[in-house]
Amino acid sequence: MDPLVSLITICKNSQATIQRTIESVAAQSYENIQYIIIDAVSTDRTLEIIETFRPHFGARLIVISEPDEGVYDAMNKGIRNSSGEIIGIINSDDWYETNSLQLIVEAYRLNSGGVYYGFLRCYSGGDEVMVKSVSPKYLHTEHVGHPAYFVSRLLYERLGMFNVHYRFASDYELMLRFIKNEVPFYQINHIVANYSFGGLSSRQEKYTYEEYYKIRHAYGYLSKKGLWMRIIRNRLYFMLRDLPLLRK
Repeated sequence: MDPLVSLITICKNSQATIQRTIESVAAQSYENIQYIIIDAVSTDRTLEIIETFRPHFGARLIVISEPDEGVYDAMNKGIRNSSGEIIGIINSDDWYETNSLQLIVEAYRLNSGGVYYGFLRCYSGGDEVMVKSVSPKYLHTEHVGHPAYFVSRLLYERLGMFNVHYRFASDYELMLRFIKNEVPFYQINHIVANYSFGGLSSRQEKYTYEEYYKIRHAYGYLSKKGLWMRIIRNRLYFMLRDLPLLRK
């Protein structure tokens, strides 16, 4: 029997981009999908656009529109409302390749109970700028980005979901938690998702970097001295970068 894959999209006032995201889910070659959309009470046409896809998904589409405590709280809400053996999270301005789920499920059938991820194609201003790929051996230094990851449901049940204490880099903390607990990571040598720079972590990169450093320190990859040196250097960099004279 084909395993059920639960896909989660969180959104707020995403009318400009969410249609492409949903279309990429609807176009998947793999069909046993549950799609959960967690909306933070959008005031634009986001919910209207979502509803146009209900005839395609039917009962497989779950829409929850209510206030939340941030992006990771919304992601956790999606996980709690999911039923799939495999869970993926795709942002409302990102999109999948057509065969992404088929590739993930094939990897899952060979090795259940792990994390499955592929390459992430990144865009800025509509232009492709890079394709991110990190070997499992180096995931503790840099991860690909959660749109390219799919996680066995059993791992969330055993090791927990996103830590809402972190506002910008909780997905990185979760990866380190999995690594610490010796969870196997299986890399797929294909682009599975497309990512648009400009989301929350991109807009707040100063604070995102600081969270990365704190998380690395918490997991023993960075000394206390190294942590504060990086925080000071990070704050100096953004302070100098934002000076009016340097922006001319």
